[in-house]
Amino acid sequence: MQSESNISMAELKAAVDAVGPYDYDRPRSKLVALERLINDTHGDPAARRQIETAMAELLGSKATVAAKQFLCKKLWIMGTDHSVPALSKLLEGSDPVLAEAACYALRTQDSAVAAAALRNALDRTRGVARVAIINVLGDKHDAASATPLIALAAASDPPAAEAATAALGKIASREAVTALTSMHSGPDPTRRLHSAHALLQAGQQLAKRSSTAEAKAIWSRLTGSTEPAPVRRGASLALKG
Repeated sequence: MQSESNISMAELKAAVDAVGPYDYDRPRSKLVALERLINDTHGDPAARRQIETAMAELLGSKATVAAKQFLCKKLWIMGTDHSVPALSKLLEGSDPVLAEAACYALRTQDSAVAAAALRNALDRTRGVARVAIINVLGDKHDAASATPLIALAAASDPPAAEAATAALGKIASREAVTALTSMHSGPDPTRRLHSAHALLQAGQQLAKRSSTAEAKAIWSRLTGSTEPAPVRRGASLALKG
């Protein structure tokens, strides 16, 4: 049953805005106050929406990096599609710390809007931020991201390529498995190694989905003598299980 808090909208916004100047070496009293307020508004969707709106506005302001990191942690718990546009701007911004914080906030948002924001940021980010986004898409098992991740797995950006290959293993869609199998058959030893580990992961995901025959076919492929010992061992144990 929903309940309503007795806190005014002005008070909610003031509590969020008070977090803006916070920095790592300052007292956490304003943060604690906001956390308490969030807890007190549990079951009050109107108040929660107001808090989220104020948080999203603060993410686009001149608030400190520390404050924005804190807000992202709170949005990891209570965020909805309403705050995705603000988080998207952090994903594509110049600060890799905030890009990672935004990824953290979007990780648990199980919505098409959040997944699309992450996918759209792939071409607009580089370095640590891009790798963080790739990792989240893999953790979300987002089949719609298979195509851009396949392209990144073949790109001349080793960290992104390795992360994309691993993410394809977590996604384990037909498109992802086909691409990993092709990489595994290719001439590049680094790509073969990464795709072998990713295929092992894909087999585990397929088994969880009751695609047992497909999983066993992958594991059988990975028991060959030319495979890395950990991969061979993992595949053999999976087949026995």
